[in-house]
Amino acid sequence: KSPAMATASLQASFRSIPVSVFPASPLGGIGLIRSDMTILEAVEFLHKMHILSAPVEDISVEGKAVAFQERYLGILDVIKLCVVMLDSLEKKAVILEEDESAEETITPQQIHLDPLPSEFVNRPVSSLSANEHGLYPFIPLSASASLYDALVLLSKHKIKRLPLVDDNDNLVNIVTQSAMVHLLNQHMGDFGDLGQKTLAELGLATPAPVISVRVDEPAHAAFALIRKHGVSGLPVLGDGGEVVGNISARHVFYIIAARNKQRVLSLPAAQFLRTTESKESPFNINNTAVTCRADDTLASIMSRMDAAHMHRIYLCDAQNRPLRVLSLCNVLESFLAGARH
Repeated sequence: KSPAMATASLQASFRSIPVSVFPASPLGGIGLIRSDMTILEAVEFLHKMHILSAPVEDISVEGKAVAFQERYLGILDVIKLCVVMLDSLEKKAVILEEDESAEETITPQQIHLDPLPSEFVNRPVSSLSANEHGLYPFIPLSASASLYDALVLLSKHKIKRLPLVDDNDNLVNIVTQSAMVHLLNQHMGDFGDLGQKTLAELGLATPAPVISVRVDEPAHAAFALIRKHGVSGLPVLGDGGEVVGNISARHVFYIIAARNKQRVLSLPAAQFLRTTESKESPFNINNTAVTCRADDTLASIMSRMDAAHMHRIYLCDAQNRPLRVLSLCNVLESFLAGARH
């Protein structure tokens, strides 16, 4: 095929796949957070639903004739909760810690999301829409749109969740990053030779600064970087600079449930990883970092990300030292570039 024919064929493949193929929530229904919920209630809700974000309904417009998008203040994401958690814990004397010598293990029978007093118990979610923490924008897509439309929207706005609405403006589904990775991986054979191109050939192997922590740095340092840079996770590096694990905003559930929050956050990153990945932990946290090389193909990294339920992969050298982070947005841009040029 000529380049023009290949481009047309790839774009046609994307347009032939409707977003309606994305599976609905396994728990049924769309998880929505009411704007009058406290932040603690929102955390409990996300944990119960096994999700990392959800749209926030503006209850002040209930029963009013308003535009569809005005019904929602935005999308609350676990990254924002991580920010609030750190801000709360950094305030003096906001929480009483238990015996600091006690071993910190949490079993399914012991789940209890302890409050971070003023910030989590009394503060409504609505307050996040008008301050420095913010909410992610609520940018919906028609449920009759195609995969190509979804790729364009996710890439353009750099958003992590894509709400789908029907012709009557009803919210019918939310496309997550994991769902997008899974679908693209399932249909890789439909995208011509794109999947067989290496990261180097796709221009995704250029080194870039990698935000990270060392195994001997406290876990708090990792969350401080997540807050500062607005990233969903970062690699933990060994003594030789090699990637040995991953700390993500998902860990916020574990920390809020911990009896000794300050102690857990003060643990060296290596010990924090061992503690949170206990087989008895109810939080289903995977601390494994997914890595790749410049000569890996797009198909192979999509398969790896799908299997690990990750949407972030670390490009490493021969010694497994990180050269750059590849996010789902980077991958989506590769798909779009192939369909446009």
